[in-house]
Amino acid sequence: MRAAHLDPFSGASGDMLLGAAVDAGADLAAVESALAGLGLEGWALRADAVTRGGIAATTVVVLVADTDSGVVRTWGNVRALLQDAKLPDPVKARSLATFSRIAEVSARLSRRPVGHVHFSEIAALDAIIDVVGACAAFDLLEIGSLTCGPVAQGAGMVRGEHGLHPVPAPEVLALLEGAVTYGTGEPLELCTTTGAALLAEWADGWGPLPPLRLERVGYGAGMRDLARPNLVRLVLGEEIESTPPAGAVLALSARAGDDPEGGQEGWDERLARLLSGGALDAWALPLTGGGTLVTCLTPPERADEVRAALRTATGAPSIHGSVVERWAAGAAAPTDEGARRPPRPDPPPPIPPDPRSA
Repeated sequence: MRAAHLDPFSGASGDMLLGAAVDAGADLAAVESALAGLGLEGWALRADAVTRGGIAATTVVVLVADTDSGVVRTWGNVRALLQDAKLPDPVKARSLATFSRIAEVSARLSRRPVGHVHFSEIAALDAIIDVVGACAAFDLLEIGSLTCGPVAQGAGMVRGEHGLHPVPAPEVLALLEGAVTYGTGEPLELCTTTGAALLAEWADGWGPLPPLRLERVGYGAGMRDLARPNLVRLVLGEEIESTPPAGAVLALSARAGDDPEGGQEGWDERLARLLSGGALDAWALPLTGGGTLVTCLTPPERADEVRAALRTATGAPSIHGSVVERWAAGAAAPTDEGARRPPRPDPPPPIPPDPRSA
């Protein structure tokens, strides 16, 4: 299995991620063959070689017949479609999890039960093909682990089903809880809901490009020409085991959708189980709009058992992790001998008063 890194320096969408995977070597015919398992008609894929900001890239366009126009699908419709589809097991699981994330945040933001969530543009035929196609392409590339860099966001307003909405969309920010994201000031949507959901589902961690033995790079292009290269970059390679710095531990985080019975006492019990299961420290923070982010620190050698305990404590479908440094109370932070500042000189002696002013 390969390691991968996504660099969404101009945001991300389902079609951009699919384009990046095809540009990195995923066979388009094999993607189409997997998508045929959906049993849907009236669509086709077209890959085009383009440039954005002077960088060669690939766009994958989903061509949809007019017969799908105006069709409204609920989360239940999409879930049944994917469950009945003849997709490879990993592709089906990832696709279901991606749309499940969208349904959960949509329900939370609209304060409705998940079963009452109605998808609009998100469940249009082209969006379904984008999401399942991207999952199929990533599976074809045999991606075993994936990290993601900071996610660029636009600004302003965009018109949706219920009128004007801010950019980034509330669903996008909810899906990217725990990710690193930033605004560019571009007056348009850079990261879409389907793009954010795919990033959240596939990313095992958020941060800079990790040590890789580089194999290939793919660029997926957005449809617009912007002042910045409208691309998302996919880097593939072999993960290189690096020696963690002294004091390095893993910070594992997961979002719990429901609070335990007993309120704070229930959380205290869950955190105590994490500590008894090998975590060095554990805490829970409530999230805006609902849910709780549970984080624990673990030595690298106990990561598997603590990750399993965290999944049990939260019921979260995915867990994100990063390497951090931890210093015990009273321990001095490590210093770089070559980067130490020179000692400050002693202050000059005070200037004696002028006797003439006496």
